[in-house]
Amino acid sequence: MADLYPEMEVVGGEEDIVEACTKAVVHGDKFEFAPGIQITCLNTRGHTDGHMCYLVSAEGAEEEAVFTGDCMFVGGCGRCLEGTYTDMWKDLSVTLGGLKPKTKVFVGHEYTVQNYQFGCSQDPGNAEMLARLEWAMDVRKDTANGICVPTTIEEEWKTNIFMRCADEGFQTSHPDFNKESVTNSFELFSVMRKRKDGTMRITSEMLRGMDGMIPGKYRRSRNGAVREVR
Repeated sequence: MADLYPEMEVVGGEEDIVEACTKAVVHGDKFEFAPGIQITCLNTRGHTDGHMCYLVSAEGAEEEAVFTGDCMFVGGCGRCLEGTYTDMWKDLSVTLGGLKPKTKVFVGHEYTVQNYQFGCSQDPGNAEMLARLEWAMDVRKDTANGICVPTTIEEEWKTNIFMRCADEGFQTSHPDFNKESVTNSFELFSVMRKRKDGTMRITSEMLRGMDGMIPGKYRRSRNGAVREVR
């Protein structure tokens, strides 16, 4: 697209080193998308170092919207490829979780049914989450057109299993809590993320084999050569 439209501005996280990027941004940067529409850049490094979410606010509008890419999904969150569990927990509970409750959330992938299935297995007493799973399964019957976005920050606090780790009721009811190594929200989140990851491990070698932009330490140039950037 950048080749076809060389005048187009391409915004991206400073640490991601995307070749087509013409405007590198860091956490807290703001820019105008169009008259009266402002974008605030939120670095959510739990997924990759330079991963950015974009908060959109419009002059005169009460609602805001956030585009969360591979950080927050409906009912879930992304894998920690470069970032740590500490980074991802901060992303969810502070950076994104601290936005206005009615903020609309537009995510990067449609994993809703799988996320709620996992969530319900860990939080079986959550009637609202179960209802959301049934709703998502109904929506996704039409796999071509059935999409479960947007959600809201408020909804995610209630039904996102990873954000639920901050809820005292969930902590009390979960069998892993209050064991010797699981005594706070972050430690319970770590248990959930490891359990969701399962046996699948993503390595640098796997990433080096991908086409296009590679998250993390390696980038594939347009001629196909892999180059190490740091």
